[in-house]
Amino acid sequence: MSRIGKKLITVPKGVTVKVVDGAVEVQGPKGKMRQAFPSGINFELADGHLVAKTVSAEPELGKFHGLARSLVANAVAGVTNGYKKELDIVGVGYRAELKGKQVIFALGYSHAVVFDIPAGIDVVIDKQTHITVTGVDRQLVGQVAANIRRRTVEEEGWKDRRQVRIGTRDSVMKITTKGDRRHRIQLRQRKRIMGTKERPRLSVFRSVSHIYAQVIDDLSGQTLVSASSIDPKVKGSLGKGVTGGNLKGAEAIGRTIAERSIEKGIKRVVFDRSGFLYHGRIRAVADAARKGGLEF
Repeated sequence: MSRIGKKLITVPKGVTVKVVDGAVEVQGPKGKMRQAFPSGINFELADGHLVAKTVSAEPELGKFHGLARSLVANAVAGVTNGYKKELDIVGVGYRAELKGKQVIFALGYSHAVVFDIPAGIDVVIDKQTHITVTGVDRQLVGQVAANIRRRTVEEEGWKDRRQVRIGTRDSVMKITTKGDRRHRIQLRQRKRIMGTKERPRLSVFRSVSHIYAQVIDDLSGQTLVSASSIDPKVKGSLGKGVTGGNLKGAEAIGRTIAERSIEKGIKRVVFDRSGFLYHGRIRAVADAARKGGLEF
């Protein structure tokens, strides 16, 4: 069982919860939403708390146990307090205004950039440069904020990402650990790397014991293909002593992601090392993917 999955979800006063087949419906002061959760997990409501339980003792359900609990907890928090993302427009003369369900940006182009606000999202603009995105769905709020930033910087092929900045303009990332340093490198790389439908992004991540690869279309926000050392099909095909923590396991992930990508008609990708140095298991995945037929 998951350590996160075993935590109780407290249902605040004024919030109603209904558990239906494969989903939880919640309603509160900020609105209502229906949150689906993975199969193999059930929720029970007792004494003002929601409890996530697995339907069986299979170890594979552990990874979905914590995920399901987090998704439902986010839904409860969303209808109670809501979520928000703040963005600042940085640039002389750059501004935005709200017209109905559209945000109109003036960013120095020959024309205005128009962004349509999706259902379930509210946008407030303060002093023409400060944008606040709010809603009850945490994933949707974050995605809309990212889409606004992407939409405003990709118009007419413009690649300068300084116009719209998520967070406060005075925030500075402090580097205190190796993880912070890797994350800063990753953010810097992601400013230059973007996956499209024609040429998606091959993102590789490694932990101490496992390695993960995903082929992502950033424009639609979809993962097209994935492979990892915790994937049951991949794990079962690995030989004795081969794991996600060594080079042979990384090579197997590279071959698998290449095979699955080619099966879906994907041959050209851009490689994203996620801030890691290009050596060891990261390089092994890249080399195996190239040998498997991917071009990058």
